Formats: sequence, C-alpha cells, structure tokens
Amino acid sequence: SVTGSGVYNWYNDSVGGVSLQTGTSYTSSFTQSDTLWVEDKNTEAKTIGPAASLYRDGVNDSKYYLSFSTTSRMTLNAVTAYFNALTSQVVTVELWNANATVLLQSKTINVTATGNVTAVELNNLNFQLDANTTYQLSTSPANYLRVDTYGSNYISYPADFGEIIIIGNSAASNWYPSFYDFQIEIPTYNCSRTPVMVTQFCPNENPLAIN
Repeated sequence: SVTGSGVYNWYNDSVGGVSLQTGTSYTSSFTQSDTLWVEDKNTEAKTIGPAASLYRDGVNDSKYYLSFSTTSRMTLNAVTAYFNALTSQVVTVELWNANATVLLQSKTINVTATGNVTAVELNNLNFQLDANTTYQLSTSPANYLRVDTYGSNYISYPADFGEIIIIGNSAASNWYPSFYDFQIEIPTYNCSRTPVMVTQFCPNENPLAIN
C-alpha cells in the first residue's frame, strides 16, 4: 500500500501497459512471487489565461488560430470561447501542431445559441499537452469563433501565464481569438514508477493477496 492520499495507479510493468487498479493499495491473488509498479498520478487543477470577462467586441469572418506554448506537461480540460449569434451549432475544438498542419486532438461540442454573442465553456476536452511544445487552437466550422478586435487592451504577445505562454494568432497582432479561462490539470509528481515486490513464501499454500 501507499502512504498518503490521492490517485495512484498500479501496473505489472515498469513502463507502458494498462493500469490494473487505482488507489492507495492493490489487492489481488498471486500464485508466485511477482513485481508490481505503482505510479503517482496526483494533479493540481487551476484556471489560467485571460479572463472571459475581458472580451469586448469583434469579428467572425474567417478561421482563426491561437498559438501558445507550454512550460510543463498538462491536460487541457476546458476553455471558454465566444461564438457569434447564429442558431445552435455543432462545433469542433481543434488542437494543432505548431504550424497548424497536423490535427493532433479534437472534441465535438453542441453549442446552444442565445440570439446574442455567446460565451461558451467548452468542457471535457481532455487534450494532453507535452511540456515545452507549441500548439495552435481553433474551432470548426469557420466563421463561428469571435475574434476580439480590442484584444490589445488586455494582452500583448507573448503573454506569459505560467504553464501556458500565448504567442500570437493568425489574425492581427492587436486582435485576440476569444479563448479564455484555460482549465488545466498539472501533474504534482516528478518520479518514475516504484517497484513493489510480492513474495510468495509458501507456493503450495493458498494464493497470496497483497493489500
């Protein structure tokens, strides 16, 4: 068992594989000695980036990309974006490589229009971001995402928000594609899997359970 609380995954190999169980202890039956590995999976959740309340006004006449880089490994769970006042739409949030030539991950979300420019929290993205990597963020179809033409009032490029550095955009240097309130999870651990030895002293007796 693990001393402490939080999320720990158990594996039967030192790298890769599928988690056998999640928890501070692992219970199973063994007919012989074996080795398990336990991995700390605890994370810290935070919201970073410009606040959605900063949005003023803008346009939506093309497909725009927001370019950003990461300083640590993280999961991007949600982001708030402003959309135009069209009827309800199915929108795809897209994560691209640095040049926007390779689509890395995407998530399709139903956006309900209110008749006005709408701030929408795009949840359950689960985008896995590597450390020290540049990405571009966009939505499809084109013409739905608003771009704040007053962006220079609250952001200048590059804008350092700690785990994410916003580099620029594909529109204009004083504009801002309306992605706000990046909800991320950052690993709080910095170690490899720890081996746990399971020793069967009496192989002819009942199977051994580790707990």
